[in-house]
Amino acid sequence: MILINEWLPNPVGNDTAGEWMEIFNSGGQPLSLNGWRIENNSGKKFYLKGEIASGEYKVLKRSETKLALQNQNGELKLYDPKGSLIQTAAFYGSAAEGKSFSRTDSGIFLATEPTPGEVNRFLAQVEGAKTNFEFGRPINDGLGFGEILILALGSAIFITALIIFLIKRNEYLSNLFFRRDEESWQ
Repeated sequence: MILINEWLPNPVGNDTAGEWMEIFNSGGQPLSLNGWRIENNSGKKFYLKGEIASGEYKVLKRSETKLALQNQNGELKLYDPKGSLIQTAAFYGSAAEGKSFSRTDSGIFLATEPTPGEVNRFLAQVEGAKTNFEFGRPINDGLGFGEILILALGSAIFITALIIFLIKRNEYLSNLFFRRDEESWQ
């Protein structure tokens, strides 16, 4: 089976000269690429041609495909010759400069050091580090207790100030709430 295996949307330096994507034949026999296509976020297409051997990696540079890869919220789609969607490779957020998105054995893409034309390599995951970005899942965790407390206090202060402003602007409410205070100051 042909798969998108790795892609570099944000190379160090010039994107036009450094962007590339890699496909991989995970099947046990050579496969024809004729009719297969890859699409980017904007729907631009590149039609593959030739053949790919079993276990072979084929690197496709931007100069060949003319497909620009997005540095934010990037996505690539692979279609077979019948037009069926075979695979979607995507990430949310910004792509780190010089890091590729590489397919793991489970099919998710992780940001890692580029390995064009080679087996993908992944660094050991440091406990607590957030370097794995799974498609369809938010990058950030929810709010913590301290953040919720600050948000609640800030909201309370804002609402209180808004209520006082509105009361002061309305003559009837201003007299009702503040008349005694104003008379005692005179």
